[in-house]
Amino acid sequence: LILIFMVGFAVVSDYMQYYASQTWSEAFYLFIQAVVLFVVMKVISIEKQEATIMQDLKKRWYLWLAVGAAFTLLSMTKTIAIFGVAAPILYFIIQKKYRFAVYVLISFLVIKVGVGQVEKAMYGPNNSNQLSQMMLKDPYKAEKGKLDAAGFVERFGENLKTYSSMHFLRFLHVIPKDRYKLSDDGSTIDDEKRMAWLVTILVTGLILLCGYKIWKENKPIFFLVLYTLIMCGGIFFGIHASNRQDRLIIILFPFILMIIGYGGYLMVRNMRILHVLTAGVLGIILLSSFYNTLAKAPESMTALQKNLGPDPRFGYTPDWLNYLAMGDWCVKNLPPGSKVVCRKPEILFTSTWTQMWYGVYKIDDEEVKDQNGELVKRQIMDGDHYMKKYKDAGVTHILVADLRAVPMKKTKRLISTIHKIGSFIASKYPNEPYRLLEPVKEIGTDEKAVLYKINYE
Repeated sequence: LILIFMVGFAVVSDYMQYYASQTWSEAFYLFIQAVVLFVVMKVISIEKQEATIMQDLKKRWYLWLAVGAAFTLLSMTKTIAIFGVAAPILYFIIQKKYRFAVYVLISFLVIKVGVGQVEKAMYGPNNSNQLSQMMLKDPYKAEKGKLDAAGFVERFGENLKTYSSMHFLRFLHVIPKDRYKLSDDGSTIDDEKRMAWLVTILVTGLILLCGYKIWKENKPIFFLVLYTLIMCGGIFFGIHASNRQDRLIIILFPFILMIIGYGGYLMVRNMRILHVLTAGVLGIILLSSFYNTLAKAPESMTALQKNLGPDPRFGYTPDWLNYLAMGDWCVKNLPPGSKVVCRKPEILFTSTWTQMWYGVYKIDDEEVKDQNGELVKRQIMDGDHYMKKYKDAGVTHILVADLRAVPMKKTKRLISTIHKIGSFIASKYPNEPYRLLEPVKEIGTDEKAVLYKINYE
């Protein structure tokens, strides 16, 4: 019953369907996650360790390599998934299979480091600073400094509240998708703060209680509880509270439902009168999700028919129409060898199938000493820095597009990374704004996309 419910929800949920159709990595992550769990369950099913380490490795060396490889691939798909490898290690420690825990850790470290060396040889050193970004109070204002221990606890609490009291209930359609209204600047207004913490405590308490019941009754399934809780903890500690994206937790939501559903079943299994009630609640959740999916189907089918036919971009908002139109124009009109700075290179690549896009996701920063002599992060606002960086990379143009920060509603908030970098460059000659950035093409009058040529000389 619980398996059918969990898989059924993943199949019919409009939220799951939505992210299955996006260019984000959620669908691929779910596939890799399934491979990870399949391999780990194979190891968990081993009843006892062999007499010696050599006998362990000789008999099942391929399983330990598979576990390390699976978790390595998972952490490559989403960086935050590196926390997930702690689940089997902790599970085997609880089960007093200490050797198994060591095998998992060593296998993961060896393969992770090995893959890292191959990547370095192929692509050069990894300059990603995701860890340092995670430590910042504000990901867009490095000058505010880093979080201390209390700051991380506060971030955890805010994220726990967001995902327990808002997204959890939205996924179940207990509250409508637009329950949390948006202001003109696009910020989310939590107009039920007094209730939010109460709901958070109730939902969290229910999950922990159900997890405890599963630990008492079913040790292999308890691994899923550990994995889910550890991954949630990694997300809540690692993701800035201002993020609030439901896609961060959708990859774990079927397991959260499994924990509540199975734990609830274990609590009422000796009370036959509650069996029908439990099955009824699960059935209502499934039917509600299926109903909301069907309600969106006519609009989606209309868009799909047009997308597969004469109008492949029917239903897109104006900001995206202008952005993609500019991508098409670049492919047709820019000389061979051109390279264009843009904020969403993946979208332009899947739209044009060309490799002329140079993705920029954030404003560069540097470490400087503050008044107390401590190193702090500060955004680089010097246009010369970006001119040199782009010249060295062979960049020829920069695409400045008014992409919405809130996708389905036009607000005052834009994805403004490229706008800011363009302003840093243009500010080198404030009286001649087009001296370094020469306008080449403009598409759209509202939410427009503008292409500039960079004049390095």
